[in-house]
Amino acid sequence: MQTLATRIYFTGFMAAGKTTVGRMVANTLGYDFVDLDRKVEERSGMPVAEIFSTQGEAVFRRKEREMLVESTAWEGCVVSLGGGALSSPGAWEILGDDRVVIYLRTPARTLARRIRHGRTIRPLMLDDNGKVLPQKELVAKVREMLERREVDYLKADIVFEGGSCSIGVAVDRIVDLIRKHPMEGSCDRRRRGR
Repeated sequence: MQTLATRIYFTGFMAAGKTTVGRMVANTLGYDFVDLDRKVEERSGMPVAEIFSTQGEAVFRRKEREMLVESTAWEGCVVSLGGGALSSPGAWEILGDDRVVIYLRTPARTLARRIRHGRTIRPLMLDDNGKVLPQKELVAKVREMLERREVDYLKADIVFEGGSCSIGVAVDRIVDLIRKHPMEGSCDRRRRGR
């Protein structure tokens, strides 16, 4: 009988669907769900956007890393990571081995559209006046940041090509990939899914 990972992390760019899909995967598996950004907000007593604007990105990244370290003690949970959580040096090593990391790979144009029309404030996608960047600039910035971060995202155990199916179908496929994912000393831990 295949043993499920103690912790399942969702990584990927902002607006990739990590929280939405992660919450549904957790529900399907009977795991707890944790959004790492919300944990940072609870601990800080302020929204991520306010941390960025009043204390700066470096302070947010430090707080995010502290929560990432704390997450390694959690069991039976699905964790939605912020888009840059695994981009800092040593972040992957923090996670340990008894986990599965899933990258929700989503095209830049889809991400830009979700960022523009979403309700969540994305500090890195705002202009100097606090407004979401104009569409052309937004797509360019998403592409540039995604290209830089994808080196880290692609280290995930499972790369799931998002944006091409309904959320329900995606959740079913991801749960199936998690259940099939080898946890005991396998040479080939990486899987790809669509």
